[in-house]
Amino acid sequence: MSWVKGGYMGRILWINLSNRKIAKRPLSKKLAMDYLGMRGFGSKILWDEVDSKIAPLSPENILVFSIGPLTSTLAPSSGRWTVTSKSPLTGLLGYANAGGHWGPELKYAGYDAMVIFGRAKKPVYLWIDDEHIKIKDASQIWGRDTHETDAMIKEEIENSDLKVASIGPAGENLVNIASVMAMDHAAARTGMGAVMGSKQLKAIAVHGTNDVTVANPQKFIEAREEVLDNMLEDEVSSELAPKFGTPMWLSTTNEMGALGTRNFQTGVFEWADRISGEALREEFTTKAMACFGCPLRCDRYSVVDKGPFSGTWVYSGPEYATLHNQGSRVGIRDLSAIIKANELCNKYGLDTYSVGGVIGFAMECYEKGILTKDDLDGLEAEWGNTSAHLDLIRKIAYREGIGDVLAEGVSRAAEKIGKDAEKYAIHVKGMEYPSMDPRAAKGYGFGCLVSNRGADHLYALCSPEFFTPDQAEKLFGAREASNDLDAVGKGKMVMWFERVSAIVDMMGVCKLAYNCYVKNMDSIVVRTFKGVPQMYSAITGIKITEEKIVTAADRLVNLERAYNMRERKFTRKDDCFPDRFLNEPLPEGPAKGQIFEQEMMLDEYYEAREWDVKLGIPTIKKLEELRLKTVIRQLEQLKRLPHQYKEGTED
Repeated sequence: MSWVKGGYMGRILWINLSNRKIAKRPLSKKLAMDYLGMRGFGSKILWDEVDSKIAPLSPENILVFSIGPLTSTLAPSSGRWTVTSKSPLTGLLGYANAGGHWGPELKYAGYDAMVIFGRAKKPVYLWIDDEHIKIKDASQIWGRDTHETDAMIKEEIENSDLKVASIGPAGENLVNIASVMAMDHAAARTGMGAVMGSKQLKAIAVHGTNDVTVANPQKFIEAREEVLDNMLEDEVSSELAPKFGTPMWLSTTNEMGALGTRNFQTGVFEWADRISGEALREEFTTKAMACFGCPLRCDRYSVVDKGPFSGTWVYSGPEYATLHNQGSRVGIRDLSAIIKANELCNKYGLDTYSVGGVIGFAMECYEKGILTKDDLDGLEAEWGNTSAHLDLIRKIAYREGIGDVLAEGVSRAAEKIGKDAEKYAIHVKGMEYPSMDPRAAKGYGFGCLVSNRGADHLYALCSPEFFTPDQAEKLFGAREASNDLDAVGKGKMVMWFERVSAIVDMMGVCKLAYNCYVKNMDSIVVRTFKGVPQMYSAITGIKITEEKIVTAADRLVNLERAYNMRERKFTRKDDCFPDRFLNEPLPEGPAKGQIFEQEMMLDEYYEAREWDVKLGIPTIKKLEELRLKTVIRQLEQLKRLPHQYKEGTED
């Protein structure tokens, strides 16, 4: 392709599993310029191909596996990949992001994205070996866990170097919280594993030998060195990440009073020291490892070599949020049991966040008498009951008994159970809330609240403590924005972090390295708003300014909001926390007495986004500014634009 000079491979792979037809289509320059890569490609293709009439688990839904222009290059931490689809969990925009080495391998095979649609007549897996694409019989591996699947495919193809992304029994059984796994690296959220299972697609094995071209090697190296130097000067990136990985934040979260405990009844876990990053490193971490091209080495290889769970191992983890969701959220204080739960989720192909959410919900329902021992198949689902916890994970994966209800996700499970169970379903837009209690971490929580894929901390990953009061006032117009417990300024701050996260997601690099977990705002600016455009321009030969890259980020966020608006009458009412966060003050800890001031933050956020404040949706003016004319036409036909509403309802 004449316009491709570097960074992009210039092709998208289209695979129809129903008729087994395979096509290699050129990457549109307009798609690349408007949406840059990875998450941008996935969301735009989803908008174009999947409308509101298509059910998430139907053959007409698609799966888009995509990577970015910086993926698999010498850009630091460039091993990310994204899978996008309509979510069976929420019925809205769905995507999941993962690291490791699978994404770079797809790029080396010669593709910027892969679009899969249709449904195979029997279980299959894909074998991509550069130009050679095969749809292979997976009958012999259907029913196997993800570790077994990885080994069996490598043995069958006789290539131990290929990379495999697969589903486990949870995806096969269409569990709404199923993940796609690539050697314990989880594309976990929004149920992408269930969509893959609905297509009878067990795995995608990839091997690539192509080079990734760089348009201007010297300028790329210069830009890369500035980013890398800045990264390695930071204490979190250079010292704490390799030493502890993301579990470094568990103790800090508990000290803030934000460690969600017993389904967020409190933010303080009395056994936090037993499940902390320090305890994990001392007792179970064998070594630190790195995803593709990453200097941080935040991956943990964790092994249990004693006690009832001896022989348990996790190749990548457990991460901070897994320690929380399989630990304090369900009252578990045995770190070896948490590692076992992580291992089971990885093998079954389950999202550890959502699993903790549905089990924590079930345990509180048991505590409140809404669910009985008989309802739970004889399990005594008390807080901290390790046996019941592990049994419930298996039941969810295989949809056995109560597991069949919990496999729907916490929102639908609560509807099925009834008896006021909804009161204890902690979710946003149908997806289980991930981690830090928003009453004690208001920027983080607000980012989860307005995320377009449901309760998602990575959509903004807002961290007020990175800013001094002076920096917060300069950027967000409020010194108070630097305080986790203050609601003022959080709307503008979350929009800022949404831009950063969207840029990182489009480029194919890692948020841990680029947009957060730094000691000061200048580091984020250098890495994201300066270093990333410089690296992109050098590697692709396409000049992009900081202003243009921010515009692309805003275009993506607005497109994703518009996708949800097209799906249903999606408005401000959908950006809503459960009653627990809004009306139940935290009972203890440094944030004692705090609630979440949702409405004032929403007003500020919508104003910052230049959306209709009353409805919480983009205006025609904003969509026109972002060159989203097709979006305007489709939403206008559905009467979903602000001027077509009257007092919050359609005319």
